[in-house]
Amino acid sequence: MRCLAGKAEEELNHKMQLTTVTHEFDQPIRHINQLASGGSYFAVFTLRLTPTPGSHELAFECPIEIPDPFANWPTDRPDPRPAIVAAIEQGIRQFEDERRKDGKPIGSLKASLVAIAIHPSDIRIYRFAVAAVLAMREAFAAHETLLSLLD
Repeated sequence: MRCLAGKAEEELNHKMQLTTVTHEFDQPIRHINQLASGGSYFAVFTLRLTPTPGSHELAFECPIEIPDPFANWPTDRPDPRPAIVAAIEQGIRQFEDERRKDGKPIGSLKASLVAIAIHPSDIRIYRFAVAAVLAMREAFAAHETLLSLLD
């Protein structure tokens, strides 16, 4: 006996699906403008996206040691590397929220920061968040797949 019919069944099936990527791959992103007077920025990094069957979450990790390019960084200013990593995660979470609002929630996925280049004179922390959103959009445009939670 079926308890749901028609539109109600479609809505339940839709809620029971996640999007993820088809396979593990590295997604590089170069978000750069070094010609803007007073507003140049440099955000270059690579995310490794890995499907994680059995997990319905989007996880983020930073397994790399980010090199210290700040030999001339003012000692009265905090090290920006933790803020850069947090901005990248924020961009990934922003993309996740966009997808959820569009009815395409993400899950069964791990995003790992596996490479980064930092140009100390052109650090704009928020640009790393923007770059993360762009990287995730590119990745899903090329490698998205639908995962049913009913299986």
